[in-house]
Amino acid sequence: NGVENSIANSFMNGKNIKDNNNYDVSYAKTIFDASKNNSISPYYISSKIIQEVGSNGTSKSISGTYTGYENLYNYLN
Repeated sequence: NGVENSIANSFMNGKNIKDNNNYDVSYAKTIFDASKNNSISPYYISSKIIQEVGSNGTSKSISGTYTGYENLYNYLN
């Protein structure tokens, strides 16, 4: 719930992404799992994503279509 609250006012709120097995997983769970696997605060990760790409998520660095970096998604810029 804490991670969900930290992304509540952003493009990640209530949205899913595909994991490595092509399953839908919420941004909150993805952030939580990444933090657990890397011993980093999930709040640091969520706030860093919002800081780097904006709360609307309009940065081209996360589109996967940025020229020269196609299919790469750089949330921490």
